[in-house]
Amino acid sequence: MSRKPLRAAVIGAGQIAKQHLGALAAAEGVETVGICDLSPIMAESTADRFGIAHWFTDFRELLEKQSPDVVHITTPPSSHFHLARECLLADCHVLVEKPVTVEYEQFAELKALAQQRDRWLVEDHNYLLNNSVQEMLSLATTGALGEVRHVDVQVCLALFGPGSRFADVDMPHPAMREPAGVVTDFLTHLCYLAYAFVGEYKTAQAYFHRQSPQAVSPITEFQALINSERGTARLGLSATSQPDSFLLRVQGTRMSIATNLFEVGTIRSEVLGGPQPLIPIRNALKRGRNERRNAVRSLWRKLTGGPGPYEGLWTLVERFYANLHNGGPPPVPMAQIDAVNRLVHEIQREVTAPCAF
Repeated sequence: MSRKPLRAAVIGAGQIAKQHLGALAAAEGVETVGICDLSPIMAESTADRFGIAHWFTDFRELLEKQSPDVVHITTPPSSHFHLARECLLADCHVLVEKPVTVEYEQFAELKALAQQRDRWLVEDHNYLLNNSVQEMLSLATTGALGEVRHVDVQVCLALFGPGSRFADVDMPHPAMREPAGVVTDFLTHLCYLAYAFVGEYKTAQAYFHRQSPQAVSPITEFQALINSERGTARLGLSATSQPDSFLLRVQGTRMSIATNLFEVGTIRSEVLGGPQPLIPIRNALKRGRNERRNAVRSLWRKLTGGPGPYEGLWTLVERFYANLHNGGPPPVPMAQIDAVNRLVHEIQREVTAPCAF
């Protein structure tokens, strides 16, 4: 049976909005009815690029004239609370970029409003739906990893080189206005990946440092140690380290598995049978074969285009609309969003009294 397409709109025409619009174009049962940005040039050019008939510079006009079922909010975090609140009051479902709000109290208010209006409020936890992370979660769920003891999430990026948005003093990145600087732009990713494997945090200790005097960010190096309900986690960001990587490693009692989320594939080290001294050698040979296979797959992905590292976002958007049509649950549960934002808030709170390292 045919079904009426859900009407989608996007507020914010920056870089991440392009991924949302690409995912919307690929999703079934959805029609993108409007794009809004404070810059008329950005709004109009983005509408032309993606074949969207209507563009706006006032989000209220977009809501009134286009009556979307779903609004994607891809603006800077400081605007999320106000925009999401107005969209929920207009009876729209909301898919919002991370962090959902700057303060946890703002999120709690939006959560209560979404429940009151019977609307979805979904924060973009896109990397959870990348193929490699789904493989790791499946191994954890089936017990192949054994009992998960620890998860390590580390990002290394040279964020202040020539041409970087983070280094632009004339048009600074929105994160530069936050106490944690560049950490703000990545912290939610680190927290939801840790939560997925070791659950809600019990205690968190954060360490911050400014390594590069050339960096415009108040903080360039960050590490946090987390004690959670099912294990421990270490979260980190270095804005001066190289090469670029987004490493996720999960340690269990039967297996250790890792992935670079900027690339394709996983690498495993397993408990194997046979003579104990030969196990590290056998695992090294297996890792070598997997590295070669993953390198070929990563090259193929770069040559063929598509979502690339944003594959999880495209999957999230697809599931969002499919589940709305079919009466399924939101692709990111509210309990997960709540727990992650409490951890984000706890870590950011320590910026006012940072520990040196």
